[in-house]
Amino acid sequence: MNRREFWVKYAQENGMSQAKAEQICKSVFDLLAESIVTEDRVYIAGLGTFKKKKIKAHRIKDVNSGEMIELPEKEKIVFEVTEQN
Repeated sequence: MNRREFWVKYAQENGMSQAKAEQICKSVFDLLAESIVTEDRVYIAGLGTFKKKKIKAHRIKDVNSGEMIELPEKEKIVFEVTEQN
């Protein structure tokens, strides 16, 4: 499901216009994306947790040239699903 399909379904389930649903969903998704970038951890009950994970600098082999290249340290976002009992 993409973003548009999500807000269309949200509009149908909540009896509102697609334009209003798009505005609400865009606002929520934008805030979520901003929070994930600025916070170390974002927990949403019933959904899961978004966390930053630091990846150390490391060397890999370039598959095209066979040359070893150095990848710098970086952060990535990981998501852990909340266990549903």
